Amino acid sequence: MRSYAIEEEEEEEKKKKKKKKNKKTKKKKKRSRRERRRTITTTTTTTRTTAITTLTTSSRRRRKSRRRERRTTITRITTTRS
Repeated sequence: MRSYAIEEEEEEEKKKKKKKKNKKTKKKKKRSRRERRRTITTTTTTTRTTAITTLTTSSRRRRKSRRRERRTTITRITTTRS
């Protein structure tokens, strides 16, 4: 009799506990045409070194003037010995 009452209490406690909701992962925003055009990656190859340069163009949204600022940065240089 006693064990039956304890089991009943445990069941009630389980019912009281709220089920945890699954967290939804944030969906990756689709990049606009302007966003895709902002960074242009080019690979320049010489006999020994391979440099990957990214050409960053500042968007018109950030800069009011129509003149675009171009800035080249070398992201990765890999040396290959022949």
